[in-house]
Amino acid sequence: MNGLGEGETFLNDIALSGDGTAYVTDPVSPVVFRVPGFTSGLSTVGRTPPANMSLETAVELIGTPAEYTEGFNFNGIVATDDGADLIAVKSNTGQLFRISLDGFEITEIDLGGQALKVGDGIALDGQTLFVTRNMLGLIVPVELSDDFSSGAVGEGFTAGSLHFPTTIAQVNSCILVVNSQFDRREREPELPFTVALIAIPGGMMASQESMVRPAVEGC
Repeated sequence: MNGLGEGETFLNDIALSGDGTAYVTDPVSPVVFRVPGFTSGLSTVGRTPPANMSLETAVELIGTPAEYTEGFNFNGIVATDDGADLIAVKSNTGQLFRISLDGFEITEIDLGGQALKVGDGIALDGQTLFVTRNMLGLIVPVELSDDFSSGAVGEGFTAGSLHFPTTIAQVNSCILVVNSQFDRREREPELPFTVALIAIPGGMMASQESMVRPAVEGC
């Protein structure tokens, strides 16, 4: 628990750093939370977290370049391979931000004027960041610079099995995608809920315009 009342918080996505800390975004409250020692505390049987783990504030976002505005703010988050930084997407503006874990300095990643609005789950493979754009049913690659200060938005890809995609995880040359069906909150969803497995199209080149092309389904 973070002590905030109903409507004041929405614990959303989680990134695990190399030291076992879990970092949690909240698109409603301008805070990135953390749970220290999350993975190191998991048991080997059932992987149940210990009861004494606590959710604490890692960084306040008020007064930073990631200042919260109306709408759904920080959403997907991921840790870099070297464990030095976190990367988060701000859904309502389509911006990407880098959060240094050494001092929690926050800087915007320069996308050359491009925006990834309705960005949701993200996955990082080296310098390639995959961003789901939930309402559009797209997964968009971003080729990041070595220092994660800038990125080139590439061609988005989609598949018939995607249904309002949110959280993603990469497995080799494929991506697992949670089909949230958030667009069916006011009507009956299509059952069963699914996780799609789609292949990442080969030969993706970073470009200044996001184009849509079909992905190869299955891996």
